[in-house]
Amino acid sequence: MPFYLPPAGWEKISLTIIGGYLIADMIILPTSIAFGGSIPAVRPLRMMFFVFLNYISIAMAFGVLYVTLCRASFNIAPGLIELAYFSFSTMTAMGLGDISPARQTILVRFMIIFEVLIGLYFWAVLVGVIISWTAKEDAKKVG
Repeated sequence: MPFYLPPAGWEKISLTIIGGYLIADMIILPTSIAFGGSIPAVRPLRMMFFVFLNYISIAMAFGVLYVTLCRASFNIAPGLIELAYFSFSTMTAMGLGDISPARQTILVRFMIIFEVLIGLYFWAVLVGVIISWTAKEDAKKVG
């Protein structure tokens, strides 16, 4: 039994605004702490921890948006837990297929594509940061 109660009108609107704000704050507007990696005082492990927290927050925000905006579009009657699971499997580009959009609306397609691109972006940033740290360490050893 899912731990989800269908939201009323104002609750649905507020959850949608919260989910959209989280995504905008962490991706579109570089105000989050994870994007402070160019600051020299930021320690690498601390930055990696905050990037990981942002990754989880974005996946959860997409789960909330799936629940509020397109819950009826899936092949099962999902709750918040099921759509958070769908969001994590989509963001990692794994896409297991046990939960899938049954009605392929434009909104669902756009949200899934956008979430996969964000997930791939985070992995690219992670690899780039690790490479830059190793390059800095190599430069310190040589110089």
